[in-house]
Amino acid sequence: RIDEIINDMPTSASIGSLEDDNKIYERAPDEITYGTALIAWTLAARDASKKVSLEILRNCAERSRHYLDELIYMRRHYGEASRVSLHYVNDVLGAYRAARMPLEAEELLQYVKKNHPVTPLPDSTSYAIVIDAHGNNADKLRWLREFEDSIPESRRRYDHQDGTQQYNAVIDGFCRSGEVEQAEAVLFELIDRYKVAA
Repeated sequence: RIDEIINDMPTSASIGSLEDDNKIYERAPDEITYGTALIAWTLAARDASKKVSLEILRNCAERSRHYLDELIYMRRHYGEASRVSLHYVNDVLGAYRAARMPLEAEELLQYVKKNHPVTPLPDSTSYAIVIDAHGNNADKLRWLREFEDSIPESRRRYDHQDGTQQYNAVIDGFCRSGEVEQAEAVLFELIDRYKVAA
């Protein structure tokens, strides 16, 4: 129903006269409309992840991405140098994780990095979601390295908060697949990281 309601709303292309301009504008989809739809689809993907088919989950994730793209378009063309909220980006990344779509999550993370400042730069949560979305430990480790590389030199190894969640996701992946030595090696990296920061 969400999509039907939004599709039934008039757009600027349907404005017939200047008289109707204000009436149409008040009923046209705006950032709140698209943001609400995005959140609804991401919640549907996350909350239904154990109850419905993978196909339905993937549809929910793709619909949330559609509304993120609408928000980005609005910001780029009408937002006067403002950017889309990082919460929306992370919500869509979470929907991709729930729908087991790690490649799409990767693509979105790369997209927002390339389209800064219209889109926000990914944060530690963004990387944690992408790492967790992967079932392949090599990919988890690759994204952990990319996360480390994204931290500016001035902040590297001094931020006690950023990093633990990402390392934990990689360690957990190795442990679940019985690769205990690799998990231990990543754990020692994390310990060394905090020793340097101390």
